[in-house]
Amino acid sequence: MFKLKALTRLAAVVSGLAVVFGAAAPPVRAEITEVRIAQQFGLAYLPLIVARNQKFIEKRAAEAGISDLKVNWVRLGSGAAVNDALLSGSIEFGAAGLGPLFTLWDKTRTNLGVRAVVALDASALFLNVNRPDLKTLADIKDSDRIALPAVKVSHQAVLLRMAAEQAFGPGQHERLDRFTVTLPHPEAHVALLSGKTEVTGHFGNSPFSYQQLDQAGIHRLLSSEDILGGLGTVTSVITTAKVREANPKVYRAVIEGLRDAQALIARDKALAARLFVEEEKSSLTADYIRGVLEKPAMRYSAVPVNTAKFGDFMFRTGVLKTRPGTWQDYFFPEIHDQPGS
Repeated sequence: MFKLKALTRLAAVVSGLAVVFGAAAPPVRAEITEVRIAQQFGLAYLPLIVARNQKFIEKRAAEAGISDLKVNWVRLGSGAAVNDALLSGSIEFGAAGLGPLFTLWDKTRTNLGVRAVVALDASALFLNVNRPDLKTLADIKDSDRIALPAVKVSHQAVLLRMAAEQAFGPGQHERLDRFTVTLPHPEAHVALLSGKTEVTGHFGNSPFSYQQLDQAGIHRLLSSEDILGGLGTVTSVITTAKVREANPKVYRAVIEGLRDAQALIARDKALAARLFVEEEKSSLTADYIRGVLEKPAMRYSAVPVNTAKFGDFMFRTGVLKTRPGTWQDYFFPEIHDQPGS
């Protein structure tokens, strides 16, 4: 009996010590040592391109104690493809326009909790056309096709719906949907310039839009500045709440690395242009890209600009089930102290 009681007391003491010293606590899960980041095509993704070349994310991770972080860069053709990859777990971070961001934020609010990490750029987007008599949206005919990254859900698709409502009145936002086709920017660019396909318009991004306007027979039908009343965020980096919570150091390294890239672009556009040409294996010259970067309609900022109009429109037209309150609703807290909109 004495031995049984003694053993019982000893077991209780050992159990108590285990709790005190943490032996009973679950093991701490290490952060990932490999991160996959998806980007698309064009100068909207220049901060990612610069960060890749300069290894800014790896450097920031090393400063935080993760010396062996491997960053794998994935190329996808549209925001819809980025959304699919993020939902399937094929990537940890992805860059997409506001259309895909709001769509995924709305659908995952009660589970994966997808939100934006940082904005990448706030630039003007152009709808360029190759038909001389196409002067307004009302001139679009059944034979015309407008190429954009993804019909109905891409950033450009939402902008086109906003423009349709402004041109034709309330309830007419879907009026131009039937004229749109899904094409990655490089393919849409070639199709528009050739003049030999059904594509008579391309709602693209830089540098494609500026290249097109350099060619005879191409003119701008409208600009996102006309629709929004100024510049607005085009692309952001998005991720899930799980990735952020499980990998705080890697998450912070991504934020700081991209801000480092944006700072480099701001102070040395010549270098940024050269890096774009080298990394993208572009046929354009660094001088040409530098000229584009110096245009007033090209801006890079981690802080969201003019995004609320997008969310309000998508909710009002039934695309979103939840109305975003403020921009902080669809961006993670790390940049909430910034003057976004």
